[in-house]
Amino acid sequence: MLRKITGIDAYPAIPGLDPFLVSYVQDLAHFPDAGKALPRFSGPTLLLNGENDLETPARAALTADAAMAAAGNKDHRVVIYPGMGHTMNVSPKFADELGEPDQQVINEVQGWLEAHR
Repeated sequence: MLRKITGIDAYPAIPGLDPFLVSYVQDLAHFPDAGKALPRFSGPTLLLNGENDLETPARAALTADAAMAAAGNKDHRVVIYPGMGHTMNVSPKFADELGEPDQQVINEVQGWLEAHR
């Protein structure tokens, strides 16, 4: 009933929706869900997520990490950054603001890459 009331099945074919957004959403639909795809990957994996990320909620990274552990991947790590949004910068909750990545995130990625050379 909720699907019928909201019309969610018509998305992204909503009249007046920005054509770029429609194209982006349609393209995104071609990729598998990370929680389903990552367990099949056995290589080193670093999952980074902002706590305030509206596009990719932190629970998705936690779910993907747990799925990798359950699949037997021994080299995976998840980091949830408090107060950060989608572009890994400090962002107010429920107002994901674009910005340059925080230095803490850059340091984390550099350290992880160096450890996995």
